[in-house]
Amino acid sequence: MNVRITAVMAAGIACSPFFAGFAVAQQLAPIERVRITDNELNCAQLYAENGAMDKAIAAAQASQDSGNNTAMAGTAANVAAEVAGRTGLFGQFGGMAGALFGQTAAKAAAGVAQQNGQMTAQQAADRVKQASARKEYITGIFVARGCRASDLNYNPPANAQPSAAAAALQVALAAPPAPGARPTDPAALQKALAPAASITALPELDPDQHFKGKMGGTFGKDVVEVMPNSKRVAVAGFRVVFITENTATATVRASYLPGRDTSGASSTLHLVLNGVDQGTMQSITDKAYADFLAQLRFAGREVVPQEDLKEFLSGVEVSSTPGKPFPVSVNNLVGQVYSPTGMPLWFSNADAQWGDKSPFQQGNLRRLAEYSAKLKAITISPLIIVNFARLSSSGNQSGLTSRAAETGATMSMHVAAFNTHYMRSDETRGGLVMNGDEGGIQMAAPIISNIEFGTMKDVESTDNSAVKGIFDVLGRAGGMANAGGANRSKTESVAETSGPAYAVAAVDALGRTTGTFAKWFQKYPAR
Repeated sequence: MNVRITAVMAAGIACSPFFAGFAVAQQLAPIERVRITDNELNCAQLYAENGAMDKAIAAAQASQDSGNNTAMAGTAANVAAEVAGRTGLFGQFGGMAGALFGQTAAKAAAGVAQQNGQMTAQQAADRVKQASARKEYITGIFVARGCRASDLNYNPPANAQPSAAAAALQVALAAPPAPGARPTDPAALQKALAPAASITALPELDPDQHFKGKMGGTFGKDVVEVMPNSKRVAVAGFRVVFITENTATATVRASYLPGRDTSGASSTLHLVLNGVDQGTMQSITDKAYADFLAQLRFAGREVVPQEDLKEFLSGVEVSSTPGKPFPVSVNNLVGQVYSPTGMPLWFSNADAQWGDKSPFQQGNLRRLAEYSAKLKAITISPLIIVNFARLSSSGNQSGLTSRAAETGATMSMHVAAFNTHYMRSDETRGGLVMNGDEGGIQMAAPIISNIEFGTMKDVESTDNSAVKGIFDVLGRAGGMANAGGANRSKTESVAETSGPAYAVAAVDALGRTTGTFAKWFQKYPAR
């Protein structure tokens, strides 16, 4: 009886069609993310290709599950063979030689099954990534071209040129995603790029909790008191600052008291954004600007047409050449400033450190005052700071109260600041407002997007704590405190993302911010 059972176990492991007959999964041809014929596809063909990628993803996921199950079964069989060998079950089959043969054959078969299962799962996982990347790219073309899912027979005119934003985003979609970049949900991408006219509601946030403003200095009226004074609003400038580098520092200052001697500590974290090009940032700016105008209209205000601003914009002191971002470096932040396509990038002295105008360069602001009176409208020129990460620091502390300096970071798309000069001029003299409202608005609390868009990894890290500890021990032995010097750590990190993934999160954060600001005008309507 035992001999039969042992023989069945050995045959079941070594000769089962599931294990011994298991062949390595057939290697399918890789799915190319971009094909040379993609631009020749019409809307219906693009839609069909998108559906084909859905099927490929589903099939690959099923294959991945099957491979994982096979690998797990192989692992279990390997354990069973090991147990059988230890308990002597294989020894019942032909003595010692039979035991060795039975255990070796069983473990070999189990190992083959495990390896084949792992290989199948890995190949399937790669195929899921390939199909997802192509689906993302095809969706981008579908949206940028103006195709309609509700009417696949519709095709935009062949001679129609895509907008600058759509063209830039299509270039970003065609670029290979950065390693570690999170795939973009095509539905989220399509929603993010929907035309501004599709806005049907403003964010649920309370604008009073996120913005504040004063007219004429600290003791002037609150901005909400003067908002009802005009129904017309002119967006005379629109600047978006995309932060591309963040740095956090923390220090503990050296201190000395009898019986307590600390040599201090420092920590530095430098985080760089990777995977987003200038074309993508320009397309996000164009989208945010168009949405903002639509949001103001939805809030019940009359928005001055862009055509009526041409005269004003033709005379401003421009800060960069058309189509080029303006580089900025403020405190521990590095970034680039963009204005909408067709609108010159300009700053005033009210933009402080983010622009290139000193407090004495008032030309653009005085020109704005004159045109506010001419247009009979409130004029605003938002400067919006978009950051891809939130950093933390233990700050600058004394060694008497702290022993450690700590820094950290998390990926988090958010609008960190929103500043604009607010002006309504009835009468000017020499470019100065003599009758009207003038002041400034700032963001009181950041607005954060919950959309995940990338991953963060350390590329270089230095920490002298171990070496310092050895020197401190040797120093104490020789009567020297803190012989190792100060604790110092430095980390270089990279935030990996892709243009589409970044665009979805950034458009979300910007839309929630500009929509909440527009809601302020709705909350305090014109009289």
